[in-house]
Amino acid sequence: MVKLDNAEAIRRLAYEIWEREGRPSGREHEHWAEANREFAKLNPPRPVLVKAQPRWNRVDAERHEAEILRRALWTPEPFSAELFGREPSRFGRARRAAPPFPAVAESAPVAKDVRS
Repeated sequence: MVKLDNAEAIRRLAYEIWEREGRPSGREHEHWAEANREFAKLNPPRPVLVKAQPRWNRVDAERHEAEILRRALWTPEPFSAELFGREPSRFGRARRAAPPFPAVAESAPVAKDVRS
């Protein structure tokens, strides 16, 4: 549906009404409302013709949805080895997963605060 912008035409009509009444101040809302009424009389809305919509076919819709789901399930996703380690093998042989973070030595010296 095409939406027409009638604001400029209504604005000009309100300005003509304002001049016709002697350019009074403080009545712009009344002039604007009168311009809207006159514009509606001059340009009545036309009825919109509704085209017949094609009937919904359930079989085609289900087939289309199944195809979308099939593509979503079988599309490979990016894999982040940094976050999750190595991906396990799909053929039965399990690979050793790398630790996600470097191991911290338990005997590492701890820095002490020496401010005093």
